[in-house]
Amino acid sequence: MKKRVPLLSAAVTAALAGLVSAGPIGINYVDIGDPGVQNGTADALLPTESAGAPGYAQVGWNNMGRWGATVPLNDSTGAATTATTTWDSNNTWNDGAGVGSPNAKLMNGYLDATGQPNDNSIPYQFFNNANKPEVYITGLAAWLTSQGAASYKVVVYTDGDNTSGRKGSS
Repeated sequence: MKKRVPLLSAAVTAALAGLVSAGPIGINYVDIGDPGVQNGTADALLPTESAGAPGYAQVGWNNMGRWGATVPLNDSTGAATTATTTWDSNNTWNDGAGVGSPNAKLMNGYLDATGQPNDNSIPYQFFNNANKPEVYITGLAAWLTSQGAASYKVVVYTDGDNTSGRKGSS
């Protein structure tokens, strides 16, 4: 049985600081090898399901598969933003959290790491297997400007199927 390496990120949320009119942008990586937006998997969050840590919980998560290039992101209200994401992973996996609640769905799927050290050679190559998973989010500055905001917060939810070194309670 192959030993899995802890994930890089289960979900990323960019929330506008001190701004009521715009919703946060959330990404939920689901356990499927297909690319792009993946709203049909068991661990995909429905548009009305609220998930996340207290003070950061949101609805309207963008459910994503194993890889994607320049995929447009919606905010928590479902409105299109100027933000896009490009990401790649060797595969997706799940930590066994299941799909019994929105928070379980949020933490279930993840982008799996290769377990290899990063390759920092020049020129840097995005699709080098040693550097996976990788996630890029672009267009946030234009989105912030359109919302009249100057800053944002990034909240990263992480977990994996390797329990060594895990902290917290269930």
